[in-house]
Amino acid sequence: IAEQFPEARMASRQMAYLYNRMGRRHEANRVLKRLALEGDVLQEELVALLIESDAMSLDSDQASPIGSRVYLPIGAAAKARALWTQSQYKDAVALLEPLICEGRACASDRALYGVCLSEAQLDEKARAWLARAGDDLQMYPEYWAAVGNLCFGSRDWKAATGAYREAVARDPSDIRTVRRLRQCLSELGDEQAAKKWSQRFDDLIAVVELRTQMASRDTPDPQIYEAMAKALSKLERNIEAISWSWLA
Repeated sequence: IAEQFPEARMASRQMAYLYNRMGRRHEANRVLKRLALEGDVLQEELVALLIESDAMSLDSDQASPIGSRVYLPIGAAAKARALWTQSQYKDAVALLEPLICEGRACASDRALYGVCLSEAQLDEKARAWLARAGDDLQMYPEYWAAVGNLCFGSRDWKAATGAYREAVARDPSDIRTVRRLRQCLSELGDEQAAKKWSQRFDDLIAVVELRTQMASRDTPDPQIYEAMAKALSKLERNIEAISWSWLA
């Protein structure tokens, strides 16, 4: 219903919620960005947009309350997304590998598998994954981050820079990739560009810190909402910034 009738907001909201519980964060966020643009977005949905690739639940066994709903992970890929968020890359690979081998993984899961391989420095497996990766994975930032990581590992700074730029074009909130893009540009001697991405990294860290503060509060704190709006404005994420201002 949500795909056929995007104006059906209740269906769209439910679809995004299920995508988030499945660990399919980018599919969920495409829906949530549309709701935000229409001015009909919940606080928990704005939280979901802050760092796009992070799992909504970091506990793979218990439900995590966020806003009025709980985000109990659905399936192994959702648990792998939580492990990825916590930088437990080899554990994430172990969960995703059976899905890959049995042909049960969707494109989003296969892209996540590739970047987890590269982060775990399982380069031989990562290169085998890349050789088999289809064009359908190229819409996902994890695909390009994995390519960048392989180039980064071989100190091919120019190729890594190109891949990382593709990744952040698809997910500007990818802190890992922003940090490595900054380093690549520095290695290439482009200090002006490196400084720009260094500032972007610092601004994203500020968003993460505010998200952590928000999660630690038992009651809403308008000052944090205002601070979040300002932090997102610095990142030119103006629709989200306005939405946080409304909450304040």
